[in-house]
Amino acid sequence: NNQYDIAIPMYRDINIRLDARGEGPETRRLKAISSAYLSNGLSWDGKQELAEAENEKAVAFADQLAAAADKDTKVRRTTFEVYSLASSTFETIKNDVSLAFAAKALAVAQKAADADPYDTQAKQDLARAVSRKGILLTLIGRADAGVGRQRSGHVRTMMRASKTDEKGRMAGVCGTAASSAVLACTLR
Repeated sequence: NNQYDIAIPMYRDINIRLDARGEGPETRRLKAISSAYLSNGLSWDGKQELAEAENEKAVAFADQLAAAADKDTKVRRTTFEVYSLASSTFETIKNDVSLAFAAKALAVAQKAADADPYDTQAKQDLARAVSRKGILLTLIGRADAGVGRQRSGHVRTMMRASKTDEKGRMAGVCGTAASSAVLACTLR
């Protein structure tokens, strides 16, 4: 943490290497992730203008991927990470933009969780997305407006954790996701 002097050059180097690799869906996916982490690092290092430019690239890559392969698990996971990092990049600086990216991350996480009730990573991502959106709503003074809505479908989806399928697999989420759901619902 806070080792931007190491992380920022590393992600820039990764992007240069990916540019040399050429085009293709996997390269775009990797560029989206690398650019999102670079953007977030630049923001936390106080270089917001550069962070926003890098964020624009990351989101463009993620949007292209989602448009081409929205049902692909790796693509959903990538778009979730990019939108979550974008939300973090703008947090406390441009909360309206941060909230919009949090909403996009939440939509992706909800879709992934609905698609496979046995995908524990999807459930954890959903819990993280609910929590992030709740935090942002609190920052802009709208916690009460968001809590009720988030209690409904998102928490019900995550609470499927107690169910198992015929092979004994848990349909849902690990303890941290359930804890995040409880946290998100008690923000008042």
